[in-house]
Amino acid sequence: SVRATSRMQLAGVDLPGTFVCKDGFVLISLALGPAFGPMTKRLMQWTAEQGCVSQRIADLEWPAMADLVQRGDVTAADIREAVDGVIAVCRKTTKAELGAVARARGLLMAEISDMKDVATSAQYRERGLWADVPDSPLGANLKDPARFAQFSNYQIAIKRPAPTLSQHTAAILESELQLSQTEIQALFIHGII
Repeated sequence: SVRATSRMQLAGVDLPGTFVCKDGFVLISLALGPAFGPMTKRLMQWTAEQGCVSQRIADLEWPAMADLVQRGDVTAADIREAVDGVIAVCRKTTKAELGAVARARGLLMAEISDMKDVATSAQYRERGLWADVPDSPLGANLKDPARFAQFSNYQIAIKRPAPTLSQHTAAILESELQLSQTEIQALFIHGII
């Protein structure tokens, strides 16, 4: 999978936001400044504990990093080492493990869920966000995301299963484009639709 490139640079080094991990991707903010720099410092400390960055890099004052770079106290090579360290620690760690580290250490890090993660999410299951699809052409046990949220005074219900491939194509072409049955059949026969 291809993910978006870096959102910002420091000392001419790209600071990516998305990192490849053992089983997918995570978002990590390498943020600076007094509000967010402490989180990056904690990330670098954990990365050093994992042997992926030197203790010297972990000990840098990440809240003041922009000023340190501007004064020349921190170089592009230092920033590259930090980024490479985060890349290395992510590649050897799973999304769940990284998520646990983020929660335990207060890091700006989040797992990127794929469809398998969504389908097996205990949180979604416990919140009742999955429902049996009535009259499913694929079987009675088909589960479907029932709603994007659960409201206290409003129920979002599944009225029918999602259409199968081409299930409504002919009706839409007839009603919206005013095509005749013969014209629609010709489109199907010639592989246009």
